[in-house]
Amino acid sequence: MNRHFGWAMLVVAGVLFGCLLGTQQKTSAEAPADAAVEQRDDEIVEQLKQINLQLKELNTMFRSGTARVVEVINPGSE
Repeated sequence: MNRHFGWAMLVVAGVLFGCLLGTQQKTSAEAPADAAVEQRDDEIVEQLKQINLQLKELNTMFRSGTARVVEVINPGSE
């Protein structure tokens, strides 16, 4: 009975140690990926802010009536 208990404790300790190492690698591997995702998100937010500003400027221009439509005819295409 004593041998079985010893082997069981050894197996349990091995499983716990394996789980500990598995989570250790995941957290160190995810950290750079999280930073890259956060940086990309910041860039996307900045681009969306610029688009929003441009849309507001276009909206103001269209409402003021100062926008003119210019038709360009390409003489090379038939």
